[in-house]
Amino acid sequence: MRPMRRKQLGFVMLVVLSFVVGKLVAGLVRSLLAGVGFDRIPGAVGLIPAGQTTSAPSRWAGTAVLVAIMLFAVTEAAGQLQFNQVSVMVAQFLLFAGQVGLGLNFGKIGADIRWETGFSDSEAGFINDNITPDDLDVVLVDTSHSQFILSFYYKFK
Repeated sequence: MRPMRRKQLGFVMLVVLSFVVGKLVAGLVRSLLAGVGFDRIPGAVGLIPAGQTTSAPSRWAGTAVLVAIMLFAVTEAAGQLQFNQVSVMVAQFLLFAGQVGLGLNFGKIGADIRWETGFSDSEAGFINDNITPDDLDVVLVDTSHSQFILSFYYKFK
């Protein structure tokens, strides 16, 4: 088998395996959130009238998890196939989206899940070399490790 065909097969296997694992994890997130009563929150805080049905918040959270897993898989697979433009494009999207996150606000209560990433050392160097104001020697740039942050809140007043 030629090397390019092996890489293509690896690409397909990585994406399919990531989809299967992503579906399992998304289902687990949906079940876990539904089990703790996450879907009842909109009705409990008066966001939806009693008896009215809507798309379950746990379903949205599970879908967000699946999308995140697939984005990471496509980035890695494109890099393995040396599709540099696709890999860079998806990585740039993830860098931007990673700073945005997903939040749900139900009046007095809410939840927020974020994937935060710091700038790479080369990006921080570029910022310091090209964007630093003249009166400063250096600008402090976040280069911390990537992390998931999950938070919940309750508004008392």
